[in-house]
Amino acid sequence: MLVKPNQERESRFENRKMTFQLSSTPLKDTDLRRGFTSPQAGAFNCFEGRARDHSGGKSVTALEYEAHEPLCRKEAKKMFQEAKRKFNIIDVKAAHRIGRLKVGETAVWVGVLAAHRDDSFQACRYIIDEIKSRLPIWKKEYYADGDSGWVGCPPKESKESSPVSIEITSLPKKELERFILVDIREAVELQGNPVREVKCVHLPLSQFEKRRFRFDQSKRYVIFCAKGMRSLSLVEHLRKEGITNVFSLQGGIQAIRDYFKIHDKKN
Repeated sequence: MLVKPNQERESRFENRKMTFQLSSTPLKDTDLRRGFTSPQAGAFNCFEGRARDHSGGKSVTALEYEAHEPLCRKEAKKMFQEAKRKFNIIDVKAAHRIGRLKVGETAVWVGVLAAHRDDSFQACRYIIDEIKSRLPIWKKEYYADGDSGWVGCPPKESKESSPVSIEITSLPKKELERFILVDIREAVELQGNPVREVKCVHLPLSQFEKRRFRFDQSKRYVIFCAKGMRSLSLVEHLRKEGITNVFSLQGGIQAIRDYFKIHDKKN
């Protein structure tokens, strides 16, 4: 059977691998570009997001990123497929740092191959915007005054579905007892900020997918973390998977402390 030129070209496009990676080591442009090419590509577009030395009027000395790798890869695959449907692109490659970064280091890298420049420009912009808004990646800023904090905008809740987050102060204690509290903070976070007075299930976010926690549909779960950002992102993803009996706790661990009147003995 003869294959027409256009059919052959489209077949090769389909076989190319769109890749996403999380890296704990510095991202090097030369390494990421190596092998990322195609004889059909007339355009290559690249975006690099770097750690800057200021944010919100404060001097920044370093950044730190955390991510939920299985969910990142799953969502990135969807994003790349969407970009391929929207734009006439040949291939996509993206990488994001995790761990601690110095000012000036590359935090995220996106590369797009396309036959024409307009498609490469539009697809590159689309992908970086989707990475920022959809992937469960969290950023912590370290400031020159010694302070630090997690930053970012949590996704908006849909008015058509049940709320994904709960403000614990609005719940009577009898109502709260009907929920199972799930602490997704990492072990290192518990060492400096334990909450022993509250009964909960500890399931670190990094182990969430690996341990395949099963949610009992007859019960309701409140997931919490340090500030409420990671838990909200995780709940958003779980809702997309059809798990509707999970909620994120607004305000994170401090909200629990205030609710149960747990005070640090050091104070």
